[in-house]
Amino acid sequence: MGIQIDDLYAKSDLFPRAKKNPTAFCMDVDRAGDTRVLCNLTEDAYWMETNLHEFGHAAYFKYVDSDLPFMLRTNSHTLTTEAIAMLFGKMGKDPRWLKRFLRLDEKTIDGLEGELAEYQQLQMLIMVRWIITFVFFEKELYENPDQDLNALWWKIVSDVQLVTPPEDTSNPDWAAKIHFTLAPVYYQNYLLGELMAAQLQRHIETEISPEFFTQEAGDMLLNDFFKPAALYDWNEKIERITGEKLNPTHFVELYCKK
Repeated sequence: MGIQIDDLYAKSDLFPRAKKNPTAFCMDVDRAGDTRVLCNLTEDAYWMETNLHEFGHAAYFKYVDSDLPFMLRTNSHTLTTEAIAMLFGKMGKDPRWLKRFLRLDEKTIDGLEGELAEYQQLQMLIMVRWIITFVFFEKELYENPDQDLNALWWKIVSDVQLVTPPEDTSNPDWAAKIHFTLAPVYYQNYLLGELMAAQLQRHIETEISPEFFTQEAGDMLLNDFFKPAALYDWNEKIERITGEKLNPTHFVELYCKK
């Protein structure tokens, strides 16, 4: 697609080692091209998709227009960088990606295509309910931090995720999620990012190429999404590219219809 990231791999910390942070994240160090990723790659689908996700972030940061003022040399909103990360992160289950980059044969791809589509639908359904759970709880946490947070967590989990709570809800299970401490008031951006990613994907497939992995699609992302950085408000950015402001219809059509 013309989105070169070899230099980003060279400066990143990719593989597990003792006492290393076990998660994954991307950091734009200086808004001047020094972008790095930390992850713990192993040979499985989870880390392949995580790798694609994090280097989606990294590519966005790398290609912002260096001539812009410092304050504008970043994403226009957190949801926009999550949109790119999620757009590429889910390619690990996309038949086009599996065929082109893993070189699976047509027969194998044909046999997997229906299951992969259903799997993505289920994953999105679970993801949406999980994000809503997290965001609702976090809102309540900041509004009334002195309430019984352990009971509140399991009530929201039960109401939104339809998961039966354990008999003992006295433990701070909610605190096990790293975002509460390291990335507060962030989680809604994952869902908004998925909506924008779906809108970008459908725009590429319908207006540029159904093959997705083309130079033309890469040029659009580089010049129209990455390069303008924070020059435009996030909703103006997506409207300039797709002709409409953020529209959840595209997410519904991709993942919520049989």
